[in-house]
Amino acid sequence: DIDATNKYGVYQLDTEATNVFQGRVQFASSSGSAGSYLPGNSFIGDGNTGIGRTVADVVDVVCGGNIVSNFSAKGLHVPQGSQAEPSISQMGNTDTGISFGATTANQINLNVNGAAKVSINPTASYFAGLVQFNGSITDGTTTKTAAQLMAKIAEATPSHSYASTLLFG
Repeated sequence: DIDATNKYGVYQLDTEATNVFQGRVQFASSSGSAGSYLPGNSFIGDGNTGIGRTVADVVDVVCGGNIVSNFSAKGLHVPQGSQAEPSISQMGNTDTGISFGATTANQINLNVNGAAKVSINPTASYFAGLVQFNGSITDGTTTKTAAQLMAKIAEATPSHSYASTLLFG
C-alpha cells in the first residue's frame, strides 16, 4: 500500500502487495547475443527468461537466453521451426504443428508426428500420405463428384499414379 513510508508502492517478494504506478514504467533493453540474451524484464531466479527489446519498436519474448518470438507493428513473429519441432505447436505434442520453409523461401508446412504432411510454397503444394476428399471438387466452372474425378484419372493414358493413392469418401 502506498503511504508516507512507501510513497512509490514498490515491494519485493511480497505476494500480497498491490503495486500501483502512475505515469510510465521503463525497463532496460535486452543485452547479450543469441543463446545468452538477458531480457530487460526478467524473473527472480531466471534472469534469462522474460520480456525484452533488442531493436526499436519490437518486443521480444526470451526463454533460456533465446528470442523465441517477437511482436512488432506487423504482428507476431515466430522462428522458422522444423518438421520435428514446429515453431507453432500444442503443449505436450511438440512434433505436430506449423513450421516454415528451411530450404524453400516463402513456404509453410503442416507437420504431423514429426513429418511434413502439407507443404505450400509459391510454385507448388505437396501432400504426403493418403489424401481423402469428401463431396465434390470444382475449378469454379465445372463441378465433379469424387467418383467422376476418380473415373477420369483411371482412364488417363498413360495411367496416372494418383488413381492408386487418392481416396474419395
